[in-house]
Amino acid sequence: MKRVFIVGCPRSGSTWVNFMLSQHAQVATFQHALIFAYLESMHHWHVNRAEKNFIINPRGESDQSTEHNYMKLADAVPLGVLDPLLGGVAGGIMDRVGGLREQATVVVDKTPENGRHAQFILDVLPDAHFLHIVRDPRSVFCSLRNASSTWAKWVFPTHPIDGARYWREDVEATLRIPDLTPNYHQVRYEDLLENGPLELGRIMEWLGIEVDEAWCADALSNSSKEKLQPN
Repeated sequence: MKRVFIVGCPRSGSTWVNFMLSQHAQVATFQHALIFAYLESMHHWHVNRAEKNFIINPRGESDQSTEHNYMKLADAVPLGVLDPLLGGVAGGIMDRVGGLREQATVVVDKTPENGRHAQFILDVLPDAHFLHIVRDPRSVFCSLRNASSTWAKWVFPTHPIDGARYWREDVEATLRIPDLTPNYHQVRYEDLLENGPLELGRIMEWLGIEVDEAWCADALSNSSKEKLQPN
């Protein structure tokens, strides 16, 4: 099962792309689960707690007066052991979602903020793939502000300068991903608007799924603004 992450600044069209991909029988999708934000906190636990927590008499020796009868929890569970455990949890959740579709070969997590967690994701899932959606920051800010006035109060910035910083931080974090893995593909929202079937076809090719232009056109139509919540 290929595990794919749609990343970038929120309000850049990731929901739209997610709906398009979900039109194919080989693609299972879910969104905003924040799995990796929570799992990455275990790295902080390892530094802040496991390094300071001791196992007493780990080997069951009768003489407990020596320093050998104390072991750091971090030494018993080093990152080299912890990361595969966390990868098992994350990968297991994603594979469970993928398993809901009988023909699925790809499972997609649409959580744009995962771009900030790319290094951790690759630490626990080295074969992860990243689909980066980039949108004009002016349009992103307008969408952020509109969302803040309705369903996302206190979530997104409402001042243009804060919005620009927000966009820049997410985009810069995500643009570092190609330095970490070759499994990266970028598409511009504006290109999808102008040449939807062509750009969607390129995404599907990158995913390793064969489609024709007619399928791409149907997927775009089924994911139109009239059928989805406005972005």
